Amino acid sequence: WAADPPPKAEVVKAAKPACALVDTPKGYGSAFCVDAGGYFVTNEHVVTGLGKGSKVKLVVRSGEKDQAVLDAVV
Repeated sequence: WAADPPPKAEVVKAAKPACALVDTPKGYGSAFCVDAGGYFVTNEHVVTGLGKGSKVKLVVRSGEKDQAVLDAVV
């Protein structure tokens, strides 16, 4: 860490665009973007029981004016 780490609010603001809510037919979970091309990673339990190619929704910038809901595939 730097001598003076940034305030938590700044860290959250910087990281929030890389986070998403995963909406599946079985419930909700979270994911984070790992690549500028838009690849998101989530935990296995979020998509357990969904077959390869299943469709889910990603909610990005949740609660912001520019919130978006994106179609995604498992």
